[in-house]
Amino acid sequence: MEPRARALPQARAADTLTCVRLRQVPTVLGAVLLPAALAHATPFLTPHLGGPVFVGPVDAHVTSLYWNPAAAGLLQGTHYYLSGTARLDWTQVERSTISSDNGEPAGGGNVSFGTQTLTPLTVDNFVGVISDLSSSEVTVGVALYSPYSENLSSSDALAYHASGGLFYGETVGIGLAYRVEPWLIIGVSGNLLFSKYHLQFTRDKALDGCVAAPCNVEAAASAEKYDLDAPLIEFPTIDASFGFILRISDWTFGFSTANFLGAIAGTTASLVGDARVTPAGSSSPLSGKTTIGFKLPVTVDLGAKRHVFGDWDLVLGARWTHLATQNKLDLRVYGQALTAATIPDWIVRYRGLNDVYWAEVGLEEAPATKYRWGVRARFSTGGVPEEAVAIDQLDAPSVDLSGGLEWRLGERLGLTFAYTLSLLVPRDVTSSDFSPSARIACNASQYDITTAACAAVRDGRAIPTAAGKYLRIGNQLTLGVAIDLW
Repeated sequence: MEPRARALPQARAADTLTCVRLRQVPTVLGAVLLPAALAHATPFLTPHLGGPVFVGPVDAHVTSLYWNPAAAGLLQGTHYYLSGTARLDWTQVERSTISSDNGEPAGGGNVSFGTQTLTPLTVDNFVGVISDLSSSEVTVGVALYSPYSENLSSSDALAYHASGGLFYGETVGIGLAYRVEPWLIIGVSGNLLFSKYHLQFTRDKALDGCVAAPCNVEAAASAEKYDLDAPLIEFPTIDASFGFILRISDWTFGFSTANFLGAIAGTTASLVGDARVTPAGSSSPLSGKTTIGFKLPVTVDLGAKRHVFGDWDLVLGARWTHLATQNKLDLRVYGQALTAATIPDWIVRYRGLNDVYWAEVGLEEAPATKYRWGVRARFSTGGVPEEAVAIDQLDAPSVDLSGGLEWRLGERLGLTFAYTLSLLVPRDVTSSDFSPSARIACNASQYDITTAACAAVRDGRAIPTAAGKYLRIGNQLTLGVAIDLW
């Protein structure tokens, strides 16, 4: 039942490179059963695609088409892999009391909010196949997977930032790995990303013309409700990934990067969809069209693996995500009915994201056993500074604790079960980037573009505050099935 492996120099007889022996770790789906803190490593970026253990930039696995296309060259034969992951985030938000005069936090304010408890469920997927086509140098593969997945729950108290919605990306990727030398493999993949954005939020129309307090901020009568939905099947974003695998002594090293072409070109993805806007004081939505513009981040992954004792391997990994590239969402809303109702045709939604760095360490059994165990811990810097935190961009320094089991049912069939508990540092936002008084001051200046208040308006920060206390605990369950034709 021992899988055939690619011969690499100085490899253990019992482990011709942990990744190489891999009997195709199946990994997998699903998510939850505790209240949890952030299962996302960052806003919208899928945190553990294919599972939290047994996969990564140095692992011989079908998910290498995402993590590192060069690692596909570690596999011999033909391998199919299907996985699903469900994340259930237990989220609690306690907004600060505000004064309706200017909408700012105030200890003696006249508008208070109850504690909001939300449990958004997010599901992502991976389906792929890799084959060496009986070649000694080349391995090819194709996959469908969701590198971006984010789902938001609805709450009226948080609606000025989000009242539901989601962001999904589905990638169709074709990869190729070439074994240049027994100790060096290079890989490249071409990807088509189909994105879906569904935004739901409320705009405070009372701030449009108010030049001095009292402005009656966040009054129900002034709530203008937006529902913008761009479908998944649109002209895709074109992307490329590349990487290499290098074997030095007992170590295996991996490097890969994705979306670097789009990052270098400064490409903005643009989705066209339907807009439904309910004017303030009305219960009848108006229909029109919307264009949603945004940028996606480049990622760089590093990995290393070596045998340490018994049947166990040490796994190290790190990632840099240039998340700051998505600083804002550019929304265009248009249509005859919307124009007649004086609905704004251009809205900027501020994100203010930071680049994210994470590192992980783990121990995993070599893949030639019927029951294979693995554990990993991941530490992340978080993608949102505290002052920019809101319900639609809740992130912080965090730790993910993961464990998984690969169960071989036979020579060709394997199942993987994995679970992750994500612990997010609580956020106490006392000074929010979002300030309704900035809109009031900009109005009073007669829209003087040189003022800081009007700069906040242009950035999309001059909206109701997001000040308050935020907590999220995440649970992620992954289930996977692998079919290996050695």
